[in-house]
Amino acid sequence: MYNQVIPVDAGADLRELQWNPVQVDGTIASSPANAVGIISNRADNGDDVGAIYAGRSKFNAAEAIAAGAQISCAGSGFTTATSGDQVIGRNIGDAVSSGAIGADGIFNFAGGGTIL
Repeated sequence: MYNQVIPVDAGADLRELQWNPVQVDGTIASSPANAVGIISNRADNGDDVGAIYAGRSKFNAAEAIAAGAQISCAGSGFTTATSGDQVIGRNIGDAVSSGAIGADGIFNFAGGGTIL
């Protein structure tokens, strides 16, 4: 399967924020409900951002995420697996340390459930 990507105009300098969730206004997502995809490129303010809304992607972990864990989005904009949050993906790669880039996640921003 190929990634499904939508273009979003960067509403801020996102060059150092690749692999973070993005909102439709082109800024870092403030919550799972606002996230439309994962930033797939380094974009400056006003540039096109490729937002992966479905498929496989790297991801920036705000906290340690175990292999196989469900992934959500923190207020800081980083993906995180936190009990009770809306699910936007799953870590299908190795465990990821806080602040590290996860090598392999699957994502679907069209909707999601709740981590039990």
